[in-house]
Amino acid sequence: MPEFRRRGFATELVQALVSRAFAMPEVLRVIAHTAPTNLGSIRVLERSGFSLVGVAGEAGMVLYASASPKG
Repeated sequence: MPEFRRRGFATELVQALVSRAFAMPEVLRVIAHTAPTNLGSIRVLERSGFSLVGVAGEAGMVLYASASPKG
């Protein structure tokens, strides 16, 4: 839906979900898979504190991860 693009909704959602996940003591890392050509998703992940980890097991997918601030 083009009218909702580039308004920060996806970044806000990802940050809230990651924050919620890290509120659980057993969660030490959150992992995301995306296509290397999906630049919008990559920007959202990077803005949300994710770093490129490498290539995922799925054909052509890249893996991003965010580590828990608790260690």
